[in-house]
This record gives sequence, structure tokens and C-alpha cells, in this order.
Amino acid sequence: MKYTTEKGVDLELKGIAPALIERVKSEVARRFRAEGKPIDPPRFELKMAGGDMQAFPLTERNLYPSDPEEAERRQALWNAYQIARAELLEAQTEAEVEFLFTWGISFDMPEDDSWQRMLRKAGQEIPEDPDELRFCYLWYHLLTPIEVQKLLAELNILNYGKAVSPEDVASFRRELSDSVSRRARELLGGAVSRGIATASKATADNLVQQPDTDGSEGS
Repeated sequence: MKYTTEKGVDLELKGIAPALIERVKSEVARRFRAEGKPIDPPRFELKMAGGDMQAFPLTERNLYPSDPEEAERRQALWNAYQIARAELLEAQTEAEVEFLFTWGISFDMPEDDSWQRMLRKAGQEIPEDPDELRFCYLWYHLLTPIEVQKLLAELNILNYGKAVSPEDVASFRRELSDSVSRRARELLGGAVSRGIATASKATADNLVQQPDTDGSEGS
């Protein structure tokens, strides 16, 4: 599938097996577990009638036992679990996007390296690995936030292929177009508002700092 960016660069989009994307997410989860992050549901133990201890998964329904100390302990476990799960989801999303953009998009890298100098000036490190460099070019230089959303959608459509009906694809693209248009208006409106506010403040500060020039000082 062909896609031409707003900067006029031609991209070739390619499907990637969904199982491979799931493998990418699993690898992130494996790394989190290796680092000791509590991404799995916590468990608590109860003494059964025969005296044996049995473990149960902690849920929102059993967070508050009658024992205040036990309730506090369970709440701490639950909070740590929720934080770790949020961090995992964010890391998995980042890994999925980077994998899709690295291996699902083909294009010709520019010979002009002025974009690298610009990114360095902005504080972005330029990777030596060619695959990471291609992603860096796409993410930080070539694509707008709106294009990123469109490309992610198109790549996922390609990934699932004939499993998604043409009618579903058409409906999805219409909904995506509406969503992207709303997001673009929000981004533009926010940027304009911030720019106006900054300019207004700068103008006001400048007027306050300007000395009198009508010759009336000291009269």
C-alpha cells in the first residue's frame, strides 16, 4: 500500500503478522517481570478450616477485609499492581508502534542529513543503528501527529488482512477520519491559544518595562 506524507515522501506500507506484534508485547512483559515489577495480579493468603493456607487473587471485591492492617496491606499491593500495569501498557504501546514503523514501512532515507543536525539541536540523540535511525527520521522529523494515527490504523488493517471485511474497513476509516479531524482541531486550537497567550504576556511585559519617552519624567 502506498502512502504519501504531507512532506511529499512516498512510503510503502507492509503487513506484519499479528502474532509477531503479540510477541513484541510479550517480550516487554517478560522484561518487566525480570525487573521485579508487579504486573501480575497480587495474591493474598487465608487460613482454611483445616489449618492450611490458601492463596487467592486480589480483586476490588476483596480489598477491604475487617482487619485494618490487612486492608492496608492489600491496598498497597493493589496500588502497586495498578501502577505497574499502566506502565506496562505504555511500554507495550511504545514497543508496538516502534516495531510497526520500523518493519512495516519502507522508504528511501534522504541523502541530506540536515534533519539530523536539526534534531541534535533540539536535544534528540541520533542513533547509529540503521533501523533505529529510520524510526527516528519518521517519528521526529517526517510525520505529523495526525499522520502517525492514520498510519497506525492503516498498518493494523494490513496486518489483519482478509480477516476484516471491506465494509468494516470503510466504516473504520470514516470513524478514524472524523476522530483525526477533531484531534487536529484540538491540537491547532491549543497551539494557537498558547501562542496568543504567550505573545500577549510578552507584549504586556514589554510595555511595563519600557521607560517613559514623553519627557514628563521628573516633572
